[in-house]
Amino acid sequence: MNSVRFRSATLSDTEGVAKVYLSSRKAFVPFAPIAHSEAAVYEWIRNILIPGNQVKVVERGNEIIGMMALATTEETGWIEQLYLHPDGEYPTYAKSRNSEQPVEVCTAQVQHRIH
Repeated sequence: MNSVRFRSATLSDTEGVAKVYLSSRKAFVPFAPIAHSEAAVYEWIRNILIPGNQVKVVERGNEIIGMMALATTEETGWIEQLYLHPDGEYPTYAKSRNSEQPVEVCTAQVQHRIH
């Protein structure tokens, strides 16, 4: 497995973020169809999601394989959006915000889809 890189999203990532969002929604949440057209989703990501949130992407090579949108207040923060490409292979480690040392985390593959 090639290494992955985490970084902040830019407007030039709109297409990659949209592809991850749409493919993940279609694969893992087929019982909740997307209410908007793909063009409207691209526009929302380009004009609202990326500029208005702390959006992070996960890249393998030059391909975006995951995205996460964070929200914060003065007192707390939370994940608003978290999507991984359904065909991806993902590492079982992460880096702590306060350390460059890898931190082992628990991961799992999706074995069953809820319909």
